[in-house]
Amino acid sequence: MLRVLNLRRHTFPRLAAVVAFVALTVPTGVVVTAESADTREAVVSVKGMMCSMCARGLETRLSKLGDAKAAKVNLDKEQAIVTFPANTKVTDKEIEKTVADAGFNAVKIEWRTTGGKDGSGTLAKAEFQIEGMHCERCAANLAKVLQQHPGVRSADVNFESKIARGTYEAGSTDTKSIAKTIESLGVFKAKPVKVEPVAGSNNGSSTPQTSRGVRQ
Repeated sequence: MLRVLNLRRHTFPRLAAVVAFVALTVPTGVVVTAESADTREAVVSVKGMMCSMCARGLETRLSKLGDAKAAKVNLDKEQAIVTFPANTKVTDKEIEKTVADAGFNAVKIEWRTTGGKDGSGTLAKAEFQIEGMHCERCAANLAKVLQQHPGVRSADVNFESKIARGTYEAGSTDTKSIAKTIESLGVFKAKPVKVEPVAGSNNGSSTPQTSRGVRQ
């Protein structure tokens, strides 16, 4: 019995060392491939959120929806972006129900397929000359509308220069679509005056798939 115990005492540390070595030398390419696979994103416009706790609660619910890989909710933009595998079976109705169960209203859902490790796509910057602004409130309201446009990462509007600037995902939207959103308000005219890529942005791509209008 003593001999067996001594054998175990010497064998187990060696076995543990071998397991640790194997774990450290196993190639990690499979993990990287999985991260870089195509995914689908549901961009959801949400009404009814009042505070950061609202956004956090909705984010938690959406992250557990079906085979969701991640969920991000932006309170200022009134927008949620839920990332799914490319072959997800989650439907608009399921997303709408999840949002409704959280106490809010999903007024618009847009699907897009993304590629690249983070799915963000190539970024671009654009400037628009705006006609029709009469005050600082006009500029602030327009900036908020631009920030809600799918694919727009950030936006600001300068009342004095009458210039609107935005950074957006070039594969998700374009200046024509952004200008259309500006002019859909019925009070502004937008003319692109400058467009340029963002240095160092991801070389992935994202392609819009389907878009749903505002629900009455």
